[in-house]
Amino acid sequence: MIAQGVGPEKVDLYIGGTEGARDVGQLQDLGITTVINCAVNLDINYVTEPKLQADGDKCATGTAPIRCYKIGLVDGPGNPRDMFLGGYFILESALSQQIPEKASYPVRDRGHVLVHCRGGRSRSVALVALFLHKDQPERFATLDDAIAIYVTNATCIRMNGLKPRNRC
Repeated sequence: MIAQGVGPEKVDLYIGGTEGARDVGQLQDLGITTVINCAVNLDINYVTEPKLQADGDKCATGTAPIRCYKIGLVDGPGNPRDMFLGGYFILESALSQQIPEKASYPVRDRGHVLVHCRGGRSRSVALVALFLHKDQPERFATLDDAIAIYVTNATCIRMNGLKPRNRC
């Protein structure tokens, strides 16, 4: 866990890598209902209730136990500034989006949020740092202040995946 009390619903914000992001049991245990994937060419199939089966060149579709948003940033130089800014707005919007009471939206619970990339060390950290700096300037006056919270908790995250720091 990187930050608590984030967004209008005061949820917890996690940073992780592929292994944590693909462990649906752990996501559910931690109360994570929303996942934001920052990485390009890293696709995790969360579908647990297929509505349409794969057929020839057509992929299966269905619902998953979590909501997933995808940004698609490369690791290192090469991302247009607007794409990173788009990631910021996706995170901001995911924290405040209201899911309607419709059968096509089975996951309506507001839970915690995981932002991940392959290793949970660069793209996801940069995006969360930008968000925390803009959302909570009283706590994170500079980007360096926001990045420092990750550095403080990085050993815990690497050792225990997504487990909250009080379990390290």
